[in-house]
Amino acid sequence: MITSNRAQFRIKKVVVNNFRGYEGEFTFSFGEKNGEIPRLILLTGANGYGKTSLIDAIEWGITGKINRLIKYLDNRVDSSDKDNKKNNEGLIINTNAKNRCVNVEIHGIYMDQEIILKRRFEGEVAEREAITGNNSQFSIICDDEIKGEIEKKLSKFNYDNLCSYDKNIDLYNKGRKDIYEIFSSLYNDENNIGNIIQNLDKVKLYLENQQKIIGGEISKLKDNISNYKKMKEKFSNNISDITYPQYKVYENENILCNGNELNMKDIEKQRNTLVNIRNLKVLKELNEIKIEYNKNRLRELLELKGDIFKKLSNINFDFINKEKNELEDIKVYVQKIKNSTDIYLNTEYKDKIVFMSGKDIIYNIKNIESKISCLNEKISIYSDDNKMVKILRYIVDNTSELTHYQQSHEKCPLCGNGETFKESQIGEVARQVLGENDIERQSINYQIKNLKDEEIHEIKKLKECLIETIDKNLYNLNRNLNEKQYIDEINNLLKILNLEYDEDLIISLKSKITNNFINEIESKEKKLISYINSKEYSFLSDMKSELLYENYEKLSLYNRLKVIDSVISRFNINIHNTEIHYRIINKDELDNRIAICNSYIEKLKSNELLNFIEVNEKNKEIKEHQLEIMDKKIENIKKMIKKVKKVRTNDEINQTELIQKPLEYIYRKITRNTNIKKIELIRGKAEGRAELDIVDLSNKKTSFANIMSAGQLSTLSISIFLAKAYLNSENNVKLYLMDEPIQTMDDLNILSFVDLMKYQLAKDNHKSFIDQVIFSTCDENLSRLFKYKFNSFDIPVCEYKFEGNSKFTKI
Repeated sequence: MITSNRAQFRIKKVVVNNFRGYEGEFTFSFGEKNGEIPRLILLTGANGYGKTSLIDAIEWGITGKINRLIKYLDNRVDSSDKDNKKNNEGLIINTNAKNRCVNVEIHGIYMDQEIILKRRFEGEVAEREAITGNNSQFSIICDDEIKGEIEKKLSKFNYDNLCSYDKNIDLYNKGRKDIYEIFSSLYNDENNIGNIIQNLDKVKLYLENQQKIIGGEISKLKDNISNYKKMKEKFSNNISDITYPQYKVYENENILCNGNELNMKDIEKQRNTLVNIRNLKVLKELNEIKIEYNKNRLRELLELKGDIFKKLSNINFDFINKEKNELEDIKVYVQKIKNSTDIYLNTEYKDKIVFMSGKDIIYNIKNIESKISCLNEKISIYSDDNKMVKILRYIVDNTSELTHYQQSHEKCPLCGNGETFKESQIGEVARQVLGENDIERQSINYQIKNLKDEEIHEIKKLKECLIETIDKNLYNLNRNLNEKQYIDEINNLLKILNLEYDEDLIISLKSKITNNFINEIESKEKKLISYINSKEYSFLSDMKSELLYENYEKLSLYNRLKVIDSVISRFNINIHNTEIHYRIINKDELDNRIAICNSYIEKLKSNELLNFIEVNEKNKEIKEHQLEIMDKKIENIKKMIKKVKKVRTNDEINQTELIQKPLEYIYRKITRNTNIKKIELIRGKAEGRAELDIVDLSNKKTSFANIMSAGQLSTLSISIFLAKAYLNSENNVKLYLMDEPIQTMDDLNILSFVDLMKYQLAKDNHKSFIDQVIFSTCDENLSRLFKYKFNSFDIPVCEYKFEGNSKFTKI
């Protein structure tokens, strides 16, 4: 590995492309003076022209993060609104960029060798993802011999390498936990106490998980023991001492007794065989009841056929068919009626139409026709074919010729009158008469139109009335015809069954099916249905309500048979051996044998449960012992963690005193304030807590945030920043970014601050904790002071003056 007295990392060029305020590619070359890269880079000019964006570019190029923007998103944008396009635009990609690709290249040296850092983001995800250390491509181009070391160094470049006015003012909001976190990176864990605590916590967590698992197992064992005891008690209550009958129902049946070697599988097999025999007996009885009921149904069916034939013998179905066809024809004819003439067009249907429609509608239609006829006669007077109308129209049409005649003659050619002939208006009377005629004619036409509309309405009513009457009659006729069809179907069914209506057969059936016989069947049926319902067959569980006898007896004979058929069907499915031979035995005796089998089975299960209880009790004792050991281990681990944390706390208290020395030294050097006697950093007693207090000249101690002005706070923040740089100088990259750290200079000793920076950046200072500073300011006096002081001591300085948006000049 290459070694050096001074493993310097310095930047000599930054290239940005489409980064934030920079549209397109821009190069910032810091150059070399006397063969040396400037250790102070000044970024000057007014705010808003790109100084902060360049510092953001350097931070992003090295770390993949822009911490100030992350903080902005966390504090000002709701988590639900972070994906909003507006809140993502411009975070890293220039809003006017022609493509969504951002590049930053940082050219520098490390241990006197060239290195290039490249970072790229292609805009394929939300921009906020690119500033949080994710979704950007990063590479280092350098000699393989130093690559591992530079990667390790750069991984430690973080928010502590950046100082800004916003970060300074943020001190106001820091609590005791935040103060501890500010300085936590400075605590040297020489004894690896953090790892020890972390490992002990892991062990504690593992033991606590095991504790929960064992506790859960104990709880489960307790539940098992409780359940087994309840089951055993239940089985014990069901065990009876009834002696098994000494004769066999089927050939391979075993005579059970306590002296026998009992096998649960054999007993279960025997019980299932007995249940199968019982089911066969139940099935047989169900079929017998069904047969007897079917006999009764047959008698009723034959009687029904006879009754129906008698009722239908006098019905003339041919006449009904003829009547139906005629009504259907009339209906078609009625549907085609458009005017009153159509009503009487078919003389065959005329009377029936009048009869079905009623006299009122017909009378209304005739009355309307009479009125229309009178009006037509009246309007004929005003027709163009009337002679008088023709004469009057001729006079009006030839008025000009008559006027010419009037001018050259003394008397009227029609009446011979000469006194008024010269003054009369020729044709005026004719025009007046014709006008009155037209008004009258229009009035009559309007009356005729209204009457015709009324006639159409009445005809529509007539058609609706007729069709409704016809449909009712057709419905009744069709019902009669359907009954005929139903009777034919019954007759065909009886023929298929080879049954004919026979009075002798009916009498024979009646003699057998007496009331006593039916009562006997119903009694058997009641007992059987009640018996089936009492056995709670699983395959009949959904028929429980139907088989409840108080519901069953309310059913009709037909529905009872449906229930019986369903039960028979299910028994057939669940009977496993229909060929078994068994002796005649009643169901109660079978139930007794089945109950004894169940008693033996439950006795065996009770013995098994007793064994289960004993095994679970032993396992519970073992687990409880394990839990007791686990509890002691956890208690010991907790004590160990407490002791180790106490050691770390004491160690941090000692190290806090070491941190305080450079902090107080730097603050006293760069501050103008004279009323502060001491800055006191104290490691709190509680874990992860620290306090930063100010001791005034009267030895009064106060929290820094309570009494410091913005200027004093800014000075304190810079002191903390430089103290941390000093204390971390052996581990970190000694490159620092200072973005407008001084905006209130009242409390800052500017000369002392510049002298401190000058001393740290002097080329012959081998004890310096700073290799390079990139410093932005909008204060021209401060920038001139920096250049004057540094140039006086021959320390290279590079200045970029920002004069507008993406406009800058290298000075």
